[in-house]
Amino acid sequence: MIKETLYEVKRGESINSLDTWTKLFGKNWNKSRTRRFLKLLENDTMIELIPTRKTTHIKVCNYGSYQDERNVTEPKVKLKRNSSETQVTLNNNGNNENNEEQFNKFYSSYPKKVGKAKAEKAFLKIKPDEELFAAMMAALERHKKKWDDPQFIPHPATWLNNSRWEDVLEVETHSVFDDLED
Repeated sequence: MIKETLYEVKRGESINSLDTWTKLFGKNWNKSRTRRFLKLLENDTMIELIPTRKTTHIKVCNYGSYQDERNVTEPKVKLKRNSSETQVTLNNNGNNENNEEQFNKFYSSYPKKVGKAKAEKAFLKIKPDEELFAAMMAALERHKKKWDDPQFIPHPATWLNNSRWEDVLEVETHSVFDDLED
């Protein structure tokens, strides 16, 4: 769900803002370079850019044939080893105490107190540094101002797992003419 629009993202597809893609590619990337790179991949029929107005929706061409073929031809022992190799190890950055303190600050500030264990697991998976944590908390404060109805406040684990701090919230426009009376 992005700005009140529900997008269906299937296997082999990803949906992120252009800013998020740029960050994922690294510090030497900017939006125009990211846009050109995605266009290059599309021209080479490696990906398909699915037109959307509010985000960048990418579909990897022939994703299933690449993924399914590799796993079918590998022996079962190899598959088992691969699955264990790709699992995320939580908090191996030696930053446990700081991340736990950060989580406690996050959770105490979050307006919906449900699923604390899931929220903590999601938070520790992110392992935010000080800069990211500050950005997350600032975004949370912006989101809290938009959440009028408690029924529509996402669970904290959902907010974290979906990187909702990266969402661009609509800015309310205010005209000087709004204050004028007839």
